[in-house]
Amino acid sequence: ATEARTYLEEHYKEDISDEELKLLPLRTLKELMGDNLNKDNCDVAFILKEDVKFRLLSIDEKQELLEKL
Repeated sequence: ATEARTYLEEHYKEDISDEELKLLPLRTLKELMGDNLNKDNCDVAFILKEDVKFRLLSIDEKQELLEKL
């Protein structure tokens, strides 16, 4: 947990784009899990400023983001 927090603190920027914000937690997990990270062993959810609703990504959406890493 400490390693993840450190990674997030080092890589988060106030002006981060929504797309980069979606990738940041996955990059954090990738840093910790390496090649073991896949669409089946992680969940990604987000709340955007413009649309303050909790949204859990589908398996296909997770796969699409993982391919961008």
